Amino acid sequence: MDSRVQRTRDVVLQAALDRLAESGLDGLTIDAVARQAGVARTTVYRHWTSPLEIVADALRELNRQPGTDEGHGVPVDRVRSLLLHLVEVQEDETLAACLPALIEAARREPVIRTFLDDYSSQRRRVLTRVIAEGIEDGSFPEVEADTAAQALAGALFYQMLLTSRTTTPEDVEALIRTVLRPP
Repeated sequence: MDSRVQRTRDVVLQAALDRLAESGLDGLTIDAVARQAGVARTTVYRHWTSPLEIVADALRELNRQPGTDEGHGVPVDRVRSLLLHLVEVQEDETLAACLPALIEAARREPVIRTFLDDYSSQRRRVLTRVIAEGIEDGSFPEVEADTAAQALAGALFYQMLLTSRTTTPEDVEALIRTVLRPP
């Protein structure tokens, strides 16, 4: 992809997240994103047909999970890396503000609920795979890998959304010890 096109896409993607964080899904329109990005509406429509498509691309492209190559590295270290990345995302002001907006929209709109479920499942798949590898190699006890992944990520989201505490690396360590009980 041409570097100018990529720069424009990145500006639009960031503008969409900024707009979602500021105004919620109701304030997220193609016109509003184009205005905030400083580009023409036609530029936005050239790449996306709806605000939700822009948000989906923004979350995919601007929030990349750390590499956790299959079978490379100690499973507990790879789990820690994924959870610490999740904490970093929660500390990003824009991304952190987008989550409540998406949750609120999902409550009212089935298409947003489906999007959020699909996105969350896809993101959790990496954590689930790493946990399953740890179970297989004896690093973790026999647990249901996806349930453990939900417990780990869910606890972090709970702390972010419903408490006034900032999650620390020590919190992540305690969570890993509690859920996965590594040796």
